[in-house]
Amino acid sequence: MGIFGFGRGKKTAADDALDKEEKGKAKADPQESPDMEKADLQESPDTQAGDLQEDLETEEEGDNGTLSFYNMAEDAMEQGDEEAAFRLYTSAARKGCAPAQFELGQMMESGFAGHDADPVKAAQWYQKAADQGDSAAQFNLGYLCYNNFDKKEEGLAWIQKAAAAGDEAAQEFIRSLQVLEKRRADQQRLKANLTSWLRHFTGHATVYFIISNLTRMPYIEENPDNHECRVYLFSLKDSAQTFVRKMLEAKGHPLSIREVAHKDLLEQLARLYPMGVSSMHIDDEGNEYETFLYELVKRRDFSKIPENKRPIENPDLLRSMLYFIEEFRRTEKNPDMDYRRKLDRDMTMLLQSGRFILPVFREKNGAVKYLLMKNPQTRQSLIPVFTDNFALNDLPNRPAGLQYMVTDFDHMMSFTFPADANGFVVDPAGLALPLLPAFFKAVAELRKRTNV
Repeated sequence: MGIFGFGRGKKTAADDALDKEEKGKAKADPQESPDMEKADLQESPDTQAGDLQEDLETEEEGDNGTLSFYNMAEDAMEQGDEEAAFRLYTSAARKGCAPAQFELGQMMESGFAGHDADPVKAAQWYQKAADQGDSAAQFNLGYLCYNNFDKKEEGLAWIQKAAAAGDEAAQEFIRSLQVLEKRRADQQRLKANLTSWLRHFTGHATVYFIISNLTRMPYIEENPDNHECRVYLFSLKDSAQTFVRKMLEAKGHPLSIREVAHKDLLEQLARLYPMGVSSMHIDDEGNEYETFLYELVKRRDFSKIPENKRPIENPDLLRSMLYFIEEFRRTEKNPDMDYRRKLDRDMTMLLQSGRFILPVFREKNGAVKYLLMKNPQTRQSLIPVFTDNFALNDLPNRPAGLQYMVTDFDHMMSFTFPADANGFVVDPAGLALPLLPAFFKAVAELRKRTNV
């Protein structure tokens, strides 16, 4: 049996060397070994990982075969024999070989040959190598102290020592900590200022939303820092117009501005939730900052309301449609076709899980008639459906007597259009996205191919 009680199997040259090394010694067990029992950070929280006791056998002076054991351990690892490698590393480590001590630490930290990880024993071996100046062991010991043993000050001291010795992992860890600390300081500073900033911004008599001329809705884009969907608001008209001009010159986006009076601001902000918008870029008299939508307007929690009684909303779909329309209606000489195909796939997928408001007329005999709207460009007559109540309320000149049904994509796919209707149109006062029978046919064929 080996030091961890492993069966040796067929004898190798490594085993012969170990037999000589272990001859006359009691066979050890990792859980009961007297040379491993003194330090237990999990059971003794006051124990300092940076002051682990010398709990292994007294190291012999001189090489005494140390290099030979270490090299054989490396060969065993290359052959995938972790048990033999552990025994050989142990023999070399007990003789003071820092690289072997480091390797034992790694094996103990990650677990090996079916044995569970033991970060305490790993720290003991790392400590021995670290005391000899092994920078990798210093970093690993520091990392364990910092993250596993909640001894951040001591752990950071070891990591800094490793970084000073040139260890790249330690240096990267230090840089990451510095970035994190700066971000945390920035967030605290922003939080301290945010309340007063928002109070000042919402106190203006008029604010300005940036509107996309292609969707007739607030212009949205993905924030590259946190991937949140954001809109742009300005307190000064001149600043908003400058932004519009720069966006047209730089990206070819045709934008405009919409004035929103103070009394209408909260309603306009509330409309952003069904669009999938979560953050805002605010320019208040040249003072620019990012903030989340919920900082200005709270949203009702619908999670406790039965799904069939919740308001109809499709935030993911609506956001996807806005990106899609913004891309496809914009004139561009060399469009990114891969990006366009992705947008097409995303929107098609989300449409299939959408729920919509369908306005209808009900006659006295129970028959249902549908509202028709004429597309001024194509002259097609289309049945309007709406992604949410805000989009429905934007519909001008709604005739009296309208009633409203809830429909979904599957019902729309199987819909039998009246003779005077050419298809559906989603949110005609905003997106005006047509869904024609050819589109539903293409989706049906796609479902057959993919067995959906």
